Amino acid sequence: MVWKTTIERVENGFVVESFEGEKKTTVVFESYDIEDGELECMETLLRHIQTYFGVFYSKHNKKNLIIKIEEDK
Repeated sequence: MVWKTTIERVENGFVVESFEGEKKTTVVFESYDIEDGELECMETLLRHIQTYFGVFYSKHNKKNLIIKIEEDK
């Protein structure tokens, strides 16, 4: 089975179209007009992609992919 995802940048966020064989799913990630809204939107989008492709955190792995917003100190 072929898995495919396309991401389109739109004025207020992103549109993600995912295909699993013949099945198509569309998800909209909206960047709200609040402080850090764009960063939060991107974080949510990246977590969605991570989940879609089955990359999960495990305490048993020596390495994990962590997606989070960090504040400069």
